[in-house]
Amino acid sequence: RFTMCQNCRIPIQTVLFRRSLFERYGGLIETLEAHEDWGMWLKYLEHGRRITPHAPDVRRATSLFVQPAAQSDAAARMEAYRKSDADFYSDASLYFNVTLADMRRYYDDMIADMRCLEARGELHEFLEQQAKRGE
Repeated sequence: RFTMCQNCRIPIQTVLFRRSLFERYGGLIETLEAHEDWGMWLKYLEHGRRITPHAPDVRRATSLFVQPAAQSDAAARMEAYRKSDADFYSDASLYFNVTLADMRRYYDDMIADMRCLEARGELHEFLEQQAKRGE
């Protein structure tokens, strides 16, 4: 949950969920121009559970997610996200509690990810990208 509060890391076509989640909490947030899937995942995370906690549930690629190659297309896409940010972040239905244990697990996972990037010689590049996010 804590990771998903930072940004949406789930391409829309990669999640399996029970129909009962959709029936009870709805689907995409259709009033948003962007982040409509992120909001849905946050609602489901509060009430669903992972098949295999802290590990991939499906260990192979089942789809491909493609970003626009043209800089102008990518910029237009990012602008749509920025316009939806205020509505998205003010939606109280997407708020939930995060426990201290959740935060600790997130922190430990983040340190493990950074150690992996450091071992591959990619930590500096990652930190530079993070420092520039939102620009």
